[in-house]
Amino acid sequence: MIRKFNYTNRKKVASDSITFILNTDKKIKDFDVQINLQEYNFPDHAKIYVEAYYKTNYMRFAFGTVSKISPPSNTYLFDLINTDLIYFRVKVVDETSTIGRLIALASGLEPKNLEDNTKNRMSILKVNYDADLGQRLYHLELDDIEDLPILEINKKLDDGSVLVTSDIFISTIYTSVIQEIATEIINDEANYNEDDDCWQGFWIKYFKKILGVNTNHPIKTDDEEFKKEWIEDIIISFCNKYQVRKRFSSLNLN
Repeated sequence: MIRKFNYTNRKKVASDSITFILNTDKKIKDFDVQINLQEYNFPDHAKIYVEAYYKTNYMRFAFGTVSKISPPSNTYLFDLINTDLIYFRVKVVDETSTIGRLIALASGLEPKNLEDNTKNRMSILKVNYDADLGQRLYHLELDDIEDLPILEINKKLDDGSVLVTSDIFISTIYTSVIQEIATEIINDEANYNEDDDCWQGFWIKYFKKILGVNTNHPIKTDDEEFKKEWIEDIIISFCNKYQVRKRFSSLNLN
């Protein structure tokens, strides 16, 4: 049974205290992790759990206690075989009471692969090139995300990683992706700004700092015209910055 946790008054563990390495060479992926919690003064008896996840699918592994970190005998990701995009969480839990109390959490951690030297990193748009989408080319996942929007690419497409950086993708599909993300943010009941440590805050900063959108993000407004203008400003700025019409015109579609 997967135990439930009380999330009250938890602390945040810095991402540089944890490094995940994902082994993709095997038929079933597995991982290694280095965890350093010495600076946090957590109780020695607190349990450590590692969760590998993608959207609503996840697997939990017990890693011993703060005083004695003990990896399990294997970390095979049997329940996460249909995606090449995997994130990790680390939870520190006090289980001295009936319901475990979550002391600390590190979430949204992206691993590095064995074959490269890339550290845990963050991008405001994650891409999964191994999505089972039938006849759909792509899908923007916003409903079941915990950390960042996910652009899913049909696994049946050849060279998906090349496709997403191509002129045809940037000049057609990305415009719709940007519009969908902006619409999700503007219609959310919460207040977000560029300094918020959440995916909405990261995207608002991108709209303002990179695209140069000057329109302030409205706070819980019901003004539909204002919302429409804000989204339109973002689309126009995106098209101008990345020269969408010029990219499309240069394509040889005959």
